Amino acid sequence: MNVSRQFREQAKQLLLEQGRLAERLDRLLKEEQAALENTDPAPLEDITRRKIDLALELERLEADRRGMLLEAGLDTADAAAFGGWLRRLDPEGDLARHWDRLNETLTRCRERNRGNGRIIQLQRRHVESALRVLTGRPQAGTYTPQGTSTGDRGGRDLGSA
Repeated sequence: MNVSRQFREQAKQLLLEQGRLAERLDRLLKEEQAALENTDPAPLEDITRRKIDLALELERLEADRRGMLLEAGLDTADAAAFGGWLRRLDPEGDLARHWDRLNETLTRCRERNRGNGRIIQLQRRHVESALRVLTGRPQAGTYTPQGTSTGDRGGRDLGSA
């Protein structure tokens, strides 16, 4: 088998595996979103564990991809260089299509993950607000009609003069 054919086959297998994992991550992020929107904490621990496992596997495959680039004498940090190398390696464009699909899926995952983060932040603010109401502590950083701060600054009285 010649070198370019070997690289082509390696790249294809790598991209297909990365694509499968990225699709699994996308589905998992959808599950996480549903659990967060339904305020159902039960599945979140398992989802988090599976997300970590997928992220570690994707990182391992990314290291393999960078190793392939090094072996081919290309810049490992330049994603566009990888795309160009794939186009030269496979003029029919199958590898480039796999690469583009992978990038689309990973972009979707990044956006979905950010959305889930926003849901978590919103829920955290609601919990903090509820705790302030329950404990009788006013929201930090608010002022009375007289212009004095109502927030608990967390300090202690040092005395008066």
